[in-house]
Formats: sequence, C-alpha cells, structure tokens
Amino acid sequence: MSIGQIFQAPASIVAATVTFTASAIDPAASSSTTFTSQAIGTAAANRKVVVGFTAHNNASGILTAVTVGGVSATALVQFNAADTADAELWIASVPTGTTGDIVLTGQHDGCGISVWATYGASSTAHATATSESTGTMTLNVNTVAGGITIGYSTFNTATAIAWTGITEDDETNMEYAVLSSGASLANATASTPLAITSAQTGGTGSASAGVTASIGPA
Repeated sequence: MSIGQIFQAPASIVAATVTFTASAIDPAASSSTTFTSQAIGTAAANRKVVVGFTAHNNASGILTAVTVGGVSATALVQFNAADTADAELWIASVPTGTTGDIVLTGQHDGCGISVWATYGASSTAHATATSESTGTMTLNVNTVAGGITIGYSTFNTATAIAWTGITEDDETNMEYAVLSSGASLANATASTPLAITSAQTGGTGSASAGVTASIGPA
C-alpha cells in the first residue's frame, strides 16, 4: 500500500439544502388531523421532510405520532408551554412522491403546519431550543457547517410574526388572531450559537410557543 493510499484526504461533505413547500391550518379540535396531498418537494433518495406543528389550548400535551405519505416521522423537538401553546418539529425520510398526506395524532385544538423538503440532511437534530416568551422569543442554537436550521412559532392575538437569524418562509392565521410562522436557513458556516429570534407585533401576547432545530449534513 502506498503512502498516498494510507493518507487519503477525507471526502468532501455535501451541504444539505432546505426548501419550504407547504402550509395548512385546521381550526377544529381533534385527536387526529389529516392534511391531505401536501406538497413535499422533488422526490430523491436523500430527501427528508420536516413538518412544523403548532396548536393553542393544547393542555393535553404534545403529539404522539406524525406520518408523512404513510411514513412514520420522528420528533426533532417538542414543546408544550405552560400557557398550553404547543410547537413541534418532526422529520421523516420520504424518498418518493411529490405530495403526501400528513397525519397528526394527539389531542389538540386548532392547529397549523408548515412543511420543508430537505436534501442531504441528517435525520436527527444537532441542537434544539424552545421558548414561550411573549413579545420576542430567543431561540438560539449551535449549528453545523453544511447543515440547516428550521424554526416554528405561534403567538396568540398577534398581527404579524418576524424572524431574525433565519429566513421567514410563511405566516398563517390558525384561528381568530392566533398566528403561526416557519423559518429556515442553510448554514454555510458553523455558529456557536446562531442568534435567532421570533417576535410578534400587535396583540397582547397571552400565549406563545416556539422551537428551533439545527440539523447537520448526512
């Protein structure tokens, strides 16, 4: 064996990508909600789909299961705030199809989801953060070069939600003045931590919950 064979340079890490694909709401209280035919991005062997979930008046606690196109997802981060707002991120490896039903199991009131297609990402979180601060949430997380970061938050009686540190992808009114919003970023470099905030404008901020998760490249 030659010296060159012994001391080969490590293979280059391929950076993960993230693309927002869909959002949906259901104002009804339920123990199981199905969002049919949600866009999940271009099919690929290395695609993983991330689902953000928020709900209010969710005293029963966090979701117990999520499926995407019939594939079981695993939780990246779950947070049921003391004021009964809830925010979660789930991930599933779904290599085929461009749409799929997203099924949520667990008692909840009106809820919202956002969906991202990721490519080349790990299936587990590198770091996570949670917050229930009204007004402005601090959701800083350590990130990995070539990875991605996704955030999801909800505020009661808000008129808008603004993100810093990661790029807002969507904002939806789940019911009345209850807003949810998702944001994401491809991390060119590592940060310790990446400073992230999610802030409401308008309203009294009587209930809130937010989560972030950074995910490294696969």
